[in-house]
Amino acid sequence: MRYFVEDTLYDAGVDVFIAGHEHFYERSWPIYDSKVCNGSYDHPYTEPNAPVHIITGSAVSQSLAST
Repeated sequence: MRYFVEDTLYDAGVDVFIAGHEHFYERSWPIYDSKVCNGSYDHPYTEPNAPVHIITGSAVSQSLAST
């Protein structure tokens, strides 16, 4: 994958590229001290001033769990 997109990402000034195969994830608004720092559903954030947390759902399916 890297060889196909590396020049494009570099030229666009991309800071982080996350790739993978996951069917479920959650992300937060920029949060600090248990408060949303900027952004809302009506006015999405740009250049967040606090961390955005990303969590992938990687639990094993019950059909794949060993018995």
